[in-house]
Amino acid sequence: YHPLFPTAGAKVAVHAPTEYPNVEGTALTIGVGYTTAVAVTAAEYKLSKKPYGECIDIDKADRNYYPTYKYSSLTCYNSCRQRDVLAKCNCYNPRYFGPTGATFCAPTPANVTCVDGLKGDQYSGTQKNMDPLTDCNCMPPCSELTFGLTTSLSTFPTDGYIVVADAENATSNKGMGSCTLDNTKFASVPQCEEWYAYNALQLQVFFETMRKETYVQSSSYGLSTMINDLGGQAGLYLGLSIISLIECVGLLILLCAFCVTGGRVAIRPYDDDYERDHRIMEIEDLKRALDEHDRLDNAQKKMADKHSDSSSDDDEKEKENAPDSPKKEKEDQPEKEEEKKENEKKKESESDYSGSDVSDDGSDISDSDDDEKKKPKK
Repeated sequence: YHPLFPTAGAKVAVHAPTEYPNVEGTALTIGVGYTTAVAVTAAEYKLSKKPYGECIDIDKADRNYYPTYKYSSLTCYNSCRQRDVLAKCNCYNPRYFGPTGATFCAPTPANVTCVDGLKGDQYSGTQKNMDPLTDCNCMPPCSELTFGLTTSLSTFPTDGYIVVADAENATSNKGMGSCTLDNTKFASVPQCEEWYAYNALQLQVFFETMRKETYVQSSSYGLSTMINDLGGQAGLYLGLSIISLIECVGLLILLCAFCVTGGRVAIRPYDDDYERDHRIMEIEDLKRALDEHDRLDNAQKKMADKHSDSSSDDDEKEKENAPDSPKKEKEDQPEKEEEKKENEKKKESESDYSGSDVSDDGSDISDSDDDEKKKPKK
């Protein structure tokens, strides 16, 4: 610690690696003689851009004196303060980053008076303090990672506790070592403990949880939501829809065309339009084809009926020309038997008559024949 400062300790700032540490604003003051435990929680804020917000991701090059760090409100305010110092004192304050090639304000009475005079007086009407919120026009970053810190303290070291430290790297004053009897830096162990109580501290920094909270800003009622609500209300109360609107627009166009042109615009098609319409012609051809098909079907049916009638007539004729039935043959069979018997009788009578005939010489023919048969053969 320095004798000019009223407190003894150190300032600790927890920040993202890409962000500039805000030691003056958000840093913790860690006092000597205590063990300070710092629990860290992370939170990320994502803001909306235009037209819903005014956030930016990067500042203009001529306004930003912290190009190696991510844009934040702190870098914008510090750059704004430095521009004010350059404009009024022709040098830049060594507490802030400055432009390349500019000279810092040397510790001369004139420079110190100029820089100190920029603080102004907030109660003065002529020379007020610089207000970064109104004079710098700094917009918030669109994405910012912040850390919440929770601290707890305990006394270090306690009475009777023997401090064990690295002889080379334990403190800023190398070689103080541990509070043991063999430590020649101190006359006694209590003297060593007293020195650590007024000149040493312990710091423990850890994440309270590995979870990160993210806050996203978005529009609660956008243009698409408004159009959907208007369409739904119109459809509910007026019965309108997009098709209805298109039909209304088409009706208005037709009415305007009729009013402008009068009767010159043919609303209905001409008679010959029906004849030239290929759709109507195709339908007529289809009708003619169907009629022709029906006509052919009727002709085939008539021919089939005629053929069936002629075949029935032929069957009747064949039945008429066919021989008598077996019943009729049975009826004619006795007559045929009688005729057969008469014919046999006639044949017998004729044979008897032929056997009694005689030859011309008055001999019996049959006897001569028998005699010839009885003659022996020579």
